[in-house]
Amino acid sequence: EATNFRLSYGHFFQMPALQDLFGGLNTDLRNTNTNMPFGRPLKAMKAVQFEAGITHLFNASTVLDVTAYNKDKLADASFRIAKINWPAALRGTQDARFLTNLDFGNAKGVDMRLTRRLAQSFTTIIGYSYLNARGTGGDPQSYIQSFGRYTDPVTGAPLTPAQALQYLEFDQRHKFSLAMTANFDENAANPLLRHTTIAIQSLAGSGLPYTRSSTPGASGRGASGARFIELLNASRMPWTFSADAKVTRGLKLGSNEISLFADVRNISNTRNQTNVYGYTGSPTDPGNIETESAGSVGPNVTLANVTNVQTRLQYERQQQILKLYGLADEDDNVLTSQEQKRARGLDFISASRIETFFGTPRRLRLGFEWIF
Repeated sequence: EATNFRLSYGHFFQMPALQDLFGGLNTDLRNTNTNMPFGRPLKAMKAVQFEAGITHLFNASTVLDVTAYNKDKLADASFRIAKINWPAALRGTQDARFLTNLDFGNAKGVDMRLTRRLAQSFTTIIGYSYLNARGTGGDPQSYIQSFGRYTDPVTGAPLTPAQALQYLEFDQRHKFSLAMTANFDENAANPLLRHTTIAIQSLAGSGLPYTRSSTPGASGRGASGARFIELLNASRMPWTFSADAKVTRGLKLGSNEISLFADVRNISNTRNQTNVYGYTGSPTDPGNIETESAGSVGPNVTLANVTNVQTRLQYERQQQILKLYGLADEDDNVLTSQEQKRARGLDFISASRIETFFGTPRRLRLGFEWIF
């Protein structure tokens, strides 16, 4: 009676995304770009999944749940390249990108959860997940945005799609979680804790995969179109960690109930990497800052001597960028060659939104809920 065992097996079917099925439906082939992906009628994607689990009750306050699963993806939607006879305006036979059911893969893993209740007020849940996800593509455009963008140097044809399983973009191998909750009712010994709920949860996960490339500025994750120098998703980003907390306090004012709360996300203000540049493996260095900042850099410039209005505005903007970052020197009337290069680099970094490769920083929300 203290142990429950479960077992399931099923065949699952799912339609591809409508934007893929109907992509290019009303396109004029005489005017379109041959790189455009075209949808077409397609059979439903198919997956076969097996799952086994066990739940064991150690005592009235401790429960362990373990689930193991295996999922075979047999016919995922994916774009492939084939020759078709385009209208004469596009020079006859050309490559076309068609939707198919040719991607496949496998995902297997284990989920564990231990729930422990202490006294009447405290609950702790400890979790662990293991995942191994491999396939020939994690997105319908994986092939046409990776191997399909390049040609075989011998035949001149697009490189063939992957036929061996590779790590998928969401293959996060290990995840650990901890959730703790304390609920205090009106009978709590400490009056300050009455009608108060405190919840804390944290999550640590191993690094997601990315692919190194020889293309500066290209994303290392997903179908970026970069020229890869290794197998897809063969490299890993660092581990991530986040911890959140929420405190709720209930008050009663006459016949009305008010709930005050303080909600803090990412308490430790950890800078979790969500992406990197495949050229450098760094979330902040795309690999071409030096190149971009070196263009159009001339000798030292005295702003008072610049008569062209547009050119002067450009130099003044560079001065403003340097001041914004605290890198301007004492002489505002002279913009040195080194300052021009530094300003162009800062402008490039800002325009490229380089800091977006990190997760959300610490956030604090204060509020109340009025129940009447």
